[in-house]
Amino acid sequence: MPITDNLRNQVSAAADSVYEETVNLIADLIKIPSESPNYLYTPIYQERGYTEMYDEPVTLGGEKKVAEYLKPVMEALGAETVMEAKEPLRPNLIGIFPGSGGGRSLALNAHIDTVPTGSHEEWR
Repeated sequence: MPITDNLRNQVSAAADSVYEETVNLIADLIKIPSESPNYLYTPIYQERGYTEMYDEPVTLGGEKKVAEYLKPVMEALGAETVMEAKEPLRPNLIGIFPGSGGGRSLALNAHIDTVPTGSHEEWR
């Protein structure tokens, strides 16, 4: 299916309508400490000051907090969700957006842990 100017404009308008909400969601996500707990012992993290950015050391469970934050967001968008974990504090959040009428489904795959690159003042 060719992408028409009309379709391009519709997609652009839809993206513009959720821009601020998307930026706020991403800002909230990066505020959740979710690095590997071993980061405290990695020299590059210490050199860049990342280990000083939190009141408490990061421990296992940050990835779970991010997944728990995203679960209702995905469900509000129509996804069926499930969390599967080999390690209880490091689950994978699986979201399935069913196709209409038994058609194709959409699967998304991404890392949800984040590593800060600046100070808290730079985050929204």
